[in-house]
Amino acid sequence: MVLIGKDDTWTPADLCLGTVAARAKDPRPPAIKVYPGALHSFDLGTLPVVTSSGHMIGGNPEAAADSFAMTKAFLDARLKAK
Repeated sequence: MVLIGKDDTWTPADLCLGTVAARAKDPRPPAIKVYPGALHSFDLGTLPVVTSSGHMIGGNPEAAADSFAMTKAFLDARLKAK
């Protein structure tokens, strides 16, 4: 599962979309969700800042909350005792 910000310049969402598309026929294909307006490290509770490498990072509360819920559901579905 890939959860990524559309405005991530450090790890561009388009690269992840291509990787997921290339693996669509795998027995367990990866899933992806792209968050519009979200930067790299969108799950941080910080204001956007520019790193020393020139990339903007920063929090996006809505994307973060959704990603936490999606991650919990993903892990719950795969790690529950049978």
